[in-house]
Amino acid sequence: MAEKKYVIDNAELMAEWDWDKNNELKLDPKKLTLGSGQKVWWKCRKGHEWQASIINRNKIGSNCPYCSGKKVLKGFNDLQTVNPTLAAEWNYEKNGGLTPMDITPGSKKKVWWKCSEGHEWQADISSRNLGNRCPYCSGRFAVKGENDLQTVNPNLAKEWNYDKNNGLSPIDVLPNSGKKVWWKCNKGHEWQTSIAHRNKGRGCPYCAGQKVIKGENDLQTVNPTLANEWNYEKNNGLTPEEVMPNSGKKVWWKCRKGHEWQAKIYHRNTVSDCPVCHSERNTSFPEYALVFYLEKYGLKTIHSYKEKGYELDVYIPSKKAAIEYDGYFWHKNKTQEDLEKNRKCEKDRIKLYRIREGLPPLNDSSIDYMIQKNHKDLPQIFEEILNVIIGKNIDVDLKRDSIAIENLREYTEKVNSFLFSNPEIANEWNYEKNGNLKPEYFAANSGKKVWWKCSKGHEWQATMNSRNHGHRCPYCSGLCAVKGENDLNTVNPSLAKEWNYERNNGLTPMDVLPNSDKKVWWKCQNGHEWQATIGNRNKGCGCPYCTSRKVLKGYNDLQTINPCLANEWNYEKNNGLTPVNVTPGSNKKAWWRCSNGHEWQASIADRNSGRGCPYCTGKKVLKGYNDLQTVNPTLAKEWNYEKNSGLTPLDITPGSNKKVWWKCSQGHEWQATIYNRNRGNRCPYCTGQKVVKTNNDL
Repeated sequence: MAEKKYVIDNAELMAEWDWDKNNELKLDPKKLTLGSGQKVWWKCRKGHEWQASIINRNKIGSNCPYCSGKKVLKGFNDLQTVNPTLAAEWNYEKNGGLTPMDITPGSKKKVWWKCSEGHEWQADISSRNLGNRCPYCSGRFAVKGENDLQTVNPNLAKEWNYDKNNGLSPIDVLPNSGKKVWWKCNKGHEWQTSIAHRNKGRGCPYCAGQKVIKGENDLQTVNPTLANEWNYEKNNGLTPEEVMPNSGKKVWWKCRKGHEWQAKIYHRNTVSDCPVCHSERNTSFPEYALVFYLEKYGLKTIHSYKEKGYELDVYIPSKKAAIEYDGYFWHKNKTQEDLEKNRKCEKDRIKLYRIREGLPPLNDSSIDYMIQKNHKDLPQIFEEILNVIIGKNIDVDLKRDSIAIENLREYTEKVNSFLFSNPEIANEWNYEKNGNLKPEYFAANSGKKVWWKCSKGHEWQATMNSRNHGHRCPYCSGLCAVKGENDLNTVNPSLAKEWNYERNNGLTPMDVLPNSDKKVWWKCQNGHEWQATIGNRNKGCGCPYCTSRKVLKGYNDLQTINPCLANEWNYEKNNGLTPVNVTPGSNKKAWWRCSNGHEWQASIADRNSGRGCPYCTGKKVLKGYNDLQTVNPTLAKEWNYEKNSGLTPLDITPGSNKKVWWKCSQGHEWQATIYNRNRGNRCPYCTGQKVVKTNNDL
């Protein structure tokens, strides 16, 4: 234990010990420890007297509160004495009797002041002592008629929004204030911004086109056609009424064909188009131009030929030739696919011509023609290819024939459109949910997924290509659940009663089909909860706990059902598996230990059906316990070690039906079951049951 220290042992404390006052109180520094909470009197070298506990002075190190400015001592550390100039600005009227002699210069207390100009304000004493002056004289506070906004900038003050500024007025603020307030221009536009910004010349953001005014300068009002391509789903609640046409904000768009992309609003408001549609037009125009000139000179063509299992842009059957237009946008990353198509054409003996837009030649079996991305050399390349295929010089003038080519494109696209090709299926087009998308905008084999609505009012999504190939309404064809028709609740109400509403996250029996392979939660009449597919349950699979296919502690586990058998569970060898983790009917092999300490493995089901310890019942050999050598050593002496191939009396039980070799004391050798020998059957030769030549034969 550490030796106790007393006040007398601390020279620094003893130097400030107030002997006069402490003697009166009979306080002895020799008897008071340094850890004492006793309050005593102290006296610093300047003669200041105060009370403090010994432990505070010793451990915390507190010094004289007057010297350290923690307490006021009039005439020593009060504000009046230390800073009489500052004390001259003390506001005696508003400080409620508090005077500069009652406070130290370092105090954080907030008090009232009054400068020589008569300005009154509140500030803490320490900040004033550090030099902070009158906020009005130094221009930090507004003084009505001197430096306030109304006085300095009366024109700006006219746009002050008195309704929204909660009683604050232009005479209460400085022109350079960073405070945000409400303004109202002569056109009635209202907005918030700092006073300083406005004082520097910032005008109304709506009048200047910097902010949106719904119905005046918003995109919906200024450019409603472009606003029709606004992607409401991807723009997170932002609408065309909330942005201006000249905005640099990048947003999502959706064209009438359903292509989605991002672009800045001002780009779209000028000339920017859907990049996919633009690329398709750039690609399709040359294709239709080829068709136009080939058919003009009497050659029948097939556009988008697919009968060979792959697509060719333009196929000329009579020439067994094809032309592919490899637009940069679609083919820049498809070299391998293009080479594969070359191989297929070569196999089918189709002569393939390729026009490569801004792409390198394939240097393969196709005849490649390279053109620039700007299409300047397109007429020349067309003439070269068409002259070869047709066999004579032809006149190519894309500018002259552009209207005829466009008419051909529009007519062909219309004829091949989903609406024209499949008018009956097009009747199921869901105009409400498809927005701007219409069946006449798409080819019959389009992979675009859209909404449909059958004659019964069922709504679903599917690609046009799948519909074109015969896919019908999934509800009418039994692929989706229809409430009251083919749903689980309607078809199998008994099973639906076991639906676990709490755990299926809002999914109900009315939302699923009886043969669904969806895995959901169930709850039987006994309250057991489990997961299983709807289809399996509909086929008759019941509760796995009630049928003991799964373990439920306290209900169907081995410990609960057969506690006597559970007493023979071998906890050491079962690696954490316990009787509460298995059912009595389990085929799992586990370790057991009987009351005699024998250990063995056996399936739980076998044990539950009555199978006991194999050693106690003699079904297995345990050396030194139930082996023949231990149980019947006399019989074991007649064991024929030479003829039993390594098998010994230690390896076998007396009740075994195994037939082995024996040898009696007379040297006779014979075979017999161990069981019969253990019952008393002796040597058949010695008992005369078998003949030994020369000894007992007739």
